Amino acid sequence: MNEGSPTRSLWKRRFCWFQAVVTGTLVVALYRMCDWNHLLAIWTSGDPRLWLVCVVFLNLSLLAGGLALLVLIRGDGKKLPAARFLLDYAHVQSLSQITPGQMGEALLPYMHSSATIPPGTIAAGLLLQRMVAMLIVSVSAVCFGSSWMTTGHVAAPIGLVVLGFITITSLIGHEGARARFNAFVGRRYGPILSGFFGSWVKMLQEKRLRRLLPHVVLMVFRFAAMVMANYVMFLSFGISIPVFVLTGTIAVTVLATIIPISFGGLGIVEGVMVLSLEHAGVSSEEVLSVCVMGRCLSIFSLLNWSFLFWVVGWSEFRSNQPAA
Repeated sequence: MNEGSPTRSLWKRRFCWFQAVVTGTLVVALYRMCDWNHLLAIWTSGDPRLWLVCVVFLNLSLLAGGLALLVLIRGDGKKLPAARFLLDYAHVQSLSQITPGQMGEALLPYMHSSATIPPGTIAAGLLLQRMVAMLIVSVSAVCFGSSWMTTGHVAAPIGLVVLGFITITSLIGHEGARARFNAFVGRRYGPILSGFFGSWVKMLQEKRLRRLLPHVVLMVFRFAAMVMANYVMFLSFGISIPVFVLTGTIAVTVLATIIPISFGGLGIVEGVMVLSLEHAGVSSEEVLSVCVMGRCLSIFSLLNWSFLFWVVGWSEFRSNQPAA
């Protein structure tokens, strides 16, 4: 253990306590906003058939994200088992739900299906994918959210996103900063950034831009599938919201969770949804019913993928043969 370890551990504990306090405060605030008899009545009125449709859209969104990443990182002439990679990606996404800022994605380069791809390539693909996702969300917020929200509420998080993009790209291009960060990460987590810069540059080269277009298309589909999952979830409780209004609401909600100040965005997502849909005449009880059921179905879907991941892993262990 090095000298700084106790200090880092202390700050991690403090940050976890901070997240716990923020999450608890937000949950209590939402609790005080609701009439629980009304909430229970709404909850029991949901249509399970539409919940199944919602699960389908959630899984389509998840698989679109995995395929979008696969398009970026698949090397020329290198075989990457697509089915197993998607399974690993889904499992990592389930782990990301319990990590700040979905940092669980950093585990993907260590998965068995990724052995033929340098970890730096996967890390670069994940970073580029996150940037594309935030760009799509920002455009959606401007196009569909600014009509009913103040410009400041929309511009502030988008400004933070743009500033983050500029900072990240500047640090990637700065050799000294890149070397220090590689050394920092390498001492603690292994060579996850090996070849990161070369992969980053290669992905943005002209010959690789042909991969960026299908990647963007898949990421747009991913966001659209997530919007449709929420739309169907509202319909299951007999609540009809215009798709464009819901698109802007979800985009603003995603922007609000950029800084991970609560566990899995708990309280922030629900609070922003409640405040954003007030203008559409949707009560807080109705919004919370949708949010809670949506979280339950999302967790259920991810747990199924993780269960399948462990079943396949156990099968490989028994047979000593990796799955295709």
